[in-house]
Amino acid sequence: MTTIMTRRAIAALLICLCHHLAQAGEGNYVKKWIWTKEEIKKIEALEKEVKTEGGVSQIETENWLVSTELGARFTAETAVFMEIFYAVFKEIFDFQTGVEYPDKPKIVIFKSAENYAKVGLPGSRGVFCFRKSDDKAELIICTYMPEGRLNNFSNCYHPVIQHEGTHCLLKKIVGSHYIPSWLTEGMATFYEYWDYRSQASPSGNRPQDVDARKKRLTLSKRKHYLRDSVREAGGKYPPLSYLLKLTTLKEWDVDNMGPRTRMHYALAESFADFIISDKEARKHLKTIFMRLTQGEKELLTEEEIKFLEPRWHKHLRQMWGINAKSDT
Repeated sequence: MTTIMTRRAIAALLICLCHHLAQAGEGNYVKKWIWTKEEIKKIEALEKEVKTEGGVSQIETENWLVSTELGARFTAETAVFMEIFYAVFKEIFDFQTGVEYPDKPKIVIFKSAENYAKVGLPGSRGVFCFRKSDDKAELIICTYMPEGRLNNFSNCYHPVIQHEGTHCLLKKIVGSHYIPSWLTEGMATFYEYWDYRSQASPSGNRPQDVDARKKRLTLSKRKHYLRDSVREAGGKYPPLSYLLKLTTLKEWDVDNMGPRTRMHYALAESFADFIISDKEARKHLKTIFMRLTQGEKELLTEEEIKFLEPRWHKHLRQMWGINAKSDT
């Protein structure tokens, strides 16, 4: 049986190292989550296994440690959702056979912004944090669901869980190697609005897969930031080399989540969308992670960039509806 995490324990972890704070606010609301009959049976079974102490409910699943302040039912539902999320994520990264950090990541959901702020995270919507000691690594996602309709899991704001969950699982498979901002943020923003209820595949090219990606784009405002950026740049597509230079948080968030940073998110999301869904580009995704886990600094060669850039620009035109000039 796992130990329930207290606010003091969470705060101690977050003091050590925090990454990827998500902005406060709901953003675009997503439609109500509808459970299948099979999932409801799983939830009901898990609910009986949830341990509650001091207002915190907790359960351990195959891949997660889940703690919430929202009761046994919400905790069981979160656990089922996180396993669905894990399975879809693994579909894309099945080539990552080695996992450097075998410890199960934790997700902690508070019942209010006030309780969330008590562990030292005021002003943000969610966070992924990481701490490594000699004998273990701790990966933790924290967020909150405001009291009222959003503390019913079917109505809660799933994108923040999916965004921070992506950061978490990427760190789990990459381990001690630093993941550049363009890569981790691009993947996180891609998965943020993916509908895990659909039978579509993020990497597939069937009509239902393409349709699912188009629907995901309708929930994200980032394509508008990218369109504005292209217009301001004289109607030219951005060079891939610019995106690949955004490796650190300082280079990424240059204006405190202002227009340039929003444009960075849009660039990274569109490239992740492209490299996941394009059959030829996906081969390079495998290469990128192979080089990353081997500690290499250059994740794409100049020759590979020349190959990918025009394909990415074509993807921007056909999938994102952004028409511009290309220098390649």
